[in-house]
Amino acid sequence: MAMQMFEKWRLPDMLSDVKLALATAMTSETPGPNHEAAIQILKESLRLDEKRNDVQRQLKKLETIVSLEGCLARADQGDRHKELQNYWMGESERIGERYHNDDSIRQAELFMARGKFKSAEKLLKQRLVKCMDEKGPRRISKCQHLIFSSLFLSFGSSLHPEDNHSQVRAVVDQAAAALAAYRELGPYSAPLEFILHVSQALKSLGQNQDGQESNMVYAEALRYLGIGESISERLRRDLCSSSGLESLRQKQLLVASSTHDDIFNHALALTFALGDAEKMWRWTQRAKARALSDLVGSQLDLYTRQRPPTFVVDDQIVKLLEDEARLVRKLESAVSIDKISTSMELERVRSMMEEHPRLGRLLASRAGKTDL
Repeated sequence: MAMQMFEKWRLPDMLSDVKLALATAMTSETPGPNHEAAIQILKESLRLDEKRNDVQRQLKKLETIVSLEGCLARADQGDRHKELQNYWMGESERIGERYHNDDSIRQAELFMARGKFKSAEKLLKQRLVKCMDEKGPRRISKCQHLIFSSLFLSFGSSLHPEDNHSQVRAVVDQAAAALAAYRELGPYSAPLEFILHVSQALKSLGQNQDGQESNMVYAEALRYLGIGESISERLRRDLCSSSGLESLRQKQLLVASSTHDDIFNHALALTFALGDAEKMWRWTQRAKARALSDLVGSQLDLYTRQRPPTFVVDDQIVKLLEDEARLVRKLESAVSIDKISTSMELERVRSMMEEHPRLGRLLASRAGKTDL
């Protein structure tokens, strides 16, 4: 009755607690069918707790299941319940570890929000040691990134003239450590948001330095933007490699994102701060080339959907675009025996597109081959 009432009122926390209490009450000193039924109730409730991401209630139920399976294992002649007990113990440890990991990260972020940067840094370094022992590359990269943030944020509040150079060096070195941690996940795995965060932080530090020190920090910030551009370019090429209209639309979304433009905007601002006319010219040309390439490359999708009068007149263009789209769809769903012939046919169509005086340039820009 109580469970029906809680379900009716949609009180998931109370319902979860009632099921735990019911399972506990059902079990007596002598292991038997009630233990099995109680475990089943707890497993069903556990799934609901998992959907709600209620880690604490999951841990309570897992602890109870482990205890009940232990009672059944002691009364059972076979190994089934012992194996189940070990399984649920493993689940409890896994979820508990994740809970404590997330908790330390949240605590560090809370410290930073309150301006307690040294406390955050200390907690994160402790967490980092544990992550390295566990060989968890994603958690390591997260910790290294947050340590960089705490170091940078603490810079202004604890700066002493005699420590200026060493503090700047510590921030630069920590940025490199965070980048190296992200690269352990793959050469292009560093988030563009991280790259922009580092470049902006270093630019901010450079504004408070003098002469050579300032130029060194600005140059380092510019180097990160160069890394960011290569990551952005790789994302674009990955989208282009699959071809098809969907990849073009995904590329348009990437191009439209502010992160994409921010790389070039910040780079131009840094070259201006450095007073380096040659670097400024190079970044300006790269920005213009990429903008023009995006503008031209995006026309494939536009032409395919809208087909302006000038394109409708050229039946060959329409046919080539339709053939390419058809073959891409066919290749995506083809079984292995048909993939070779379909790929060869697709290559033939694309060769014809490249040779076409008008389509060739559009196709090259889509693949990132045109240096406009």
